[in-house]
Amino acid sequence: MDFSQAGKIFSVNLRYNFIQHFAIACIVALAVPMIFSISSLTERGAAQPLEYLLPFSGMFLLTPVFYPEQNENIRDLIRSKRTGYLSVCLVRVIYSAAALAAVVGTVVLAMRFCESAVTWRHFVGAYASALLLGSMGMFFAGASGNVTAGYMAAVIYYLAGYAMKDRLGAASVFSMTLGMDFSYKYGSLAIAAALTAAGFSAVHVRNSR
Repeated sequence: MDFSQAGKIFSVNLRYNFIQHFAIACIVALAVPMIFSISSLTERGAAQPLEYLLPFSGMFLLTPVFYPEQNENIRDLIRSKRTGYLSVCLVRVIYSAAALAAVVGTVVLAMRFCESAVTWRHFVGAYASALLLGSMGMFFAGASGNVTAGYMAAVIYYLAGYAMKDRLGAASVFSMTLGMDFSYKYGSLAIAAALTAAGFSAVHVRNSR
């Protein structure tokens, strides 16, 4: 797949599959200063709005990566094209992850503008949490063939993480808020990558039947 093919995939998906999910992710980001204070927070205090609410932006951007193909007509159309279906989904993951970085970065910059003690670690940590929650939803959506199941799994995982606190280790969405070592966030990124790969594998196996 060359850049021109990737560009065509991006333009089509931008119009028909991405904008609505990106808009919801932006609404989540806009809700952060409405629900939490973002002014003059300490480093640990600044982690709360970034981990308690912002990860849902990742859920709304990444969970529906496989969503269009729930429609049989679209699925058959994709299969008839020269570019493989999973390649199309990979392009979706890349631009969704980039959009998520922009959303998280905007919130972190807004907090910095409001004199909160945020650093690059807050950006990386919040991004890792959002990717973790989003990849969890993506995996279950891909494995089940149902995006609603993906959303439900992500919400259940979020609630379980809230209840279990630091017992999840690197799999915790809330490690910065809990004061855990920052190295756990790198583990979160690794888990998100593994879940994404597992989601693609599940879709490949399901479509091969």
